[in-house]
Amino acid sequence: MLTTVIKYIKLDRSMLNLITVGLFIQLINVTFIAILPLYMKAEHFSDAQFAEFTSYRYLGMLVLALFIGMYIKGRKILPMFYIASIGVPVFGMLILIGVHFHSNSLLLISHLLWGVAYTFFQIPILPYIMRNSPRSQQTFAITLNYATWSIAGIIGSLIVGIFNGINPIVFSERNLLFSIVALGFMGIFFLLYY
Repeated sequence: MLTTVIKYIKLDRSMLNLITVGLFIQLINVTFIAILPLYMKAEHFSDAQFAEFTSYRYLGMLVLALFIGMYIKGRKILPMFYIASIGVPVFGMLILIGVHFHSNSLLLISHLLWGVAYTFFQIPILPYIMRNSPRSQQTFAITLNYATWSIAGIIGSLIVGIFNGINPIVFSERNLLFSIVALGFMGIFFLLYY
């Protein structure tokens, strides 16, 4: 067990930084899945409206996913990670602003672009790992990248549970979502020191 942990820690620093970027993106993603519906319900949106807006996020992912695999072949991938690390928190913030002001058009556009930005990380990351990590580290890098979903889920749940338990008014769903989106911008820092 300890030997395995050491192998993860010994991954190339640039690869660890990139996977950390993915962790911040996933932190926003899992928190939106968990508490955005509660925030929208508190703002008097119906479940049907939430489902409709969320479908645009997945539409954005689907549309880009169909084409990005063909596009990245033989091209530089790193710029796509900048788009994702900036786009996911920016469009996440715009989604929250859209909920606050009950702007359906802002919600539709922001969800669609959020899905696009998210896909700019999710699809290219595996080809990037395969191209840029030593063969001996590829399996560990892929596994650790995959685990960011679960790690982000645990971290997000702890943040929401602890802070909302301390003071549910100060740490409302809205405030927690804004805070986690703001925290998500830290992913850019890890790309800058890539």
